[in-house]
Amino acid sequence: MKSLVPLAIVLLLGFARPGAAQPPAAEAGAAVATAADLQAALAKGGHISIAPGAALIGSFTVTVSGTVLSGNGAAISAGKAGPAIAVAPGTRDVTISDLTLASDADPVALCGRNDSTQTDVDRAPANITFARLTIQTHRGKRAFEWNCTGTLDSNTVHDTWDPAGQDSQALAILNSPGRTRVTGGTYQAGSEGILIGGDTMKMPGVVPTDIVIENLEISRPLAWKTDGVKRKVKNLLELKTGRKIVARHLTLDGSWQDGQEGWAVVVTPHSGGDIHDVTFDDLTITNVGAGFQFLGLEYSGIPTPSALSGVHVSNCHITISSADYGGRGVLALATGAPVDLTFTNNVVVSDGSSVFYYDPGTVLDPASGGKRPAGPMESLTLTGNYLVAGRYGILLAGSPNATGDVSAGVRKLTVTDNTFADAAPALEKALPKNTYVDRSRFDRLVASLIRAGR
Repeated sequence: MKSLVPLAIVLLLGFARPGAAQPPAAEAGAAVATAADLQAALAKGGHISIAPGAALIGSFTVTVSGTVLSGNGAAISAGKAGPAIAVAPGTRDVTISDLTLASDADPVALCGRNDSTQTDVDRAPANITFARLTIQTHRGKRAFEWNCTGTLDSNTVHDTWDPAGQDSQALAILNSPGRTRVTGGTYQAGSEGILIGGDTMKMPGVVPTDIVIENLEISRPLAWKTDGVKRKVKNLLELKTGRKIVARHLTLDGSWQDGQEGWAVVVTPHSGGDIHDVTFDDLTITNVGAGFQFLGLEYSGIPTPSALSGVHVSNCHITISSADYGGRGVLALATGAPVDLTFTNNVVVSDGSSVFYYDPGTVLDPASGGKRPAGPMESLTLTGNYLVAGRYGILLAGSPNATGDVSAGVRKLTVTDNTFADAAPALEKALPKNTYVDRSRFDRLVASLIRAGR
């Protein structure tokens, strides 16, 4: 009889993939309505349904593989006991849905562990789904902490920040092998909306791989900028490790100079992080002080195994204002010799002194244990974009407007078929295979692109 249990679970789920809608768990039996009943049900596993409108007090952990917990809009509040809901290391094939969660501890919702209890990939919870979970308010470091594989589907995080001044995230993907899809919903937090990496991996040699973030909003209310509360604002999306990461169809809104310079997106390998093959596609970025910040190799701490590579930014509509939000007002700043950066078919309205700025800086030298000059990027490509050039246009290792010998900044520079507004004559001369217009013409072109749905 025991051998039939996994098959029964599959049949009840209707061969559901991670993130798919599940049938009401109430079909399996009476809904639980008390904390004690939920604890008892979780100890057995299977299909568990919480009574609609129930308000449960406690910290609850899923330890049985195959558990399906349907909240039906109920609320769980953990106080200081721990996460409101957690999935234990080693657990597989779990779905938790339709709950409002609160906790005075960090994080509010936890999948797996970022500690010595999870040092092997087999211990990372696998095929886990968090669906339609809501965290309205949290005063701490983190709303969701994800150390597993699976799907986060249509979750909502509002008003998360740490009064003690620590960095805070709506979602942090940390000790995870990857194989994660984040889709739908809204993520709001003080420092970073969504963060991948930033801590040393507890699973040696593992780099989170195959992560998709799509069809969601990462934002901050603009009221936070002027309400006098210090939330240590840094950026909206930050990658510190990972391979084969795709961020697409996103709205990024609200990042200003505070803890950092108001970047929308930061890609900086840290704590041994290794970042390759990253795609940003169809992002709408507004109310930010700067666009993208890229670091090729680490300049402090643990040396980066290999330089950032394979970054593509395409089909984005980006509005940047240093005047309104501080920061540099640029599309992108790169340091530390990333291998290759490509920008294609983006529409960018900005007010910085340049559109792209590369400063080599210094990086860690594993051979000597000290630092060394970073040197040039291998390649930089900008094609088919609409850009406001600024005074210095493309500024490479101190050379403005791509003039003179740019090899100190980049070995292969490709800038073609772009439309530049208000470019200096030097940029037009250095990069003739582009279109150059005044600002009024540029604004009309951008408005027509918006009307056309680009």
